[in-house]
Amino acid sequence: MAKKIQAESLFTIPEKKKKTWLSHSGIEGMNRCKKCFYLQYKYKIYHPEGIQSRLANRFDAILKSYFDIFRQ
Repeated sequence: MAKKIQAESLFTIPEKKKKTWLSHSGIEGMNRCKKCFYLQYKYKIYHPEGIQSRLANRFDAILKSYFDIFRQ
């Protein structure tokens, strides 16, 4: 007799078969700080954002708001 396959089991991946995907930036993060890399991927504790990225985003927002005045 054939076993019934539950619909839920068709769409779930067992824990043993789940794969970890890494990006180039993820590997670079491992090269910079192995402990930060471990905390990020194991416990979802992310490294705080640096000032470089916040500074660029803020500068971009200021320039856009300044030039929006002239577009109107």
